[in-house]
Amino acid sequence: MSLTHSLSVTALAAIWLLAINLLTYITFYTDKQRALAKMWRIPESRLLLLAMLGGWPAAKAAQTRFRHKTRKEPFRTQLNLAILPAPIIIVLAVFAPDDQSGRWDRMIHGPDQSVTDDTTTLPRKFGPGGNSEAWISR
Repeated sequence: MSLTHSLSVTALAAIWLLAINLLTYITFYTDKQRALAKMWRIPESRLLLLAMLGGWPAAKAAQTRFRHKTRKEPFRTQLNLAILPAPIIIVLAVFAPDDQSGRWDRMIHGPDQSVTDDTTTLPRKFGPGGNSEAWISR
């Protein structure tokens, strides 16, 4: 069994966020140390890319902790804008239509091994005259 078959999407996302934030924090620290030593710097585009890939909490923490690039424009504004994709992705993931929710399972588990759970779907008509009582009693 491969690694992707044994981990859920949530676990993979958590691992990704942990790794990208650790890498982002270390990269900001390294850039600060290079700046102090007047050495070759890490390109701002790389710092911003790490933030946009999910490392923005670590980028903001490192920026504050190391007082690194706190006054430099347009970097400061660009870093704040790099945070914008995160809430958009979260909203899209939470409010994805039901017909698309199975795509993650098919992508992770393959077409034959999709995870299905009938208890998670609400009845079509919830209320008087509907089958809500049958759904609640599950």
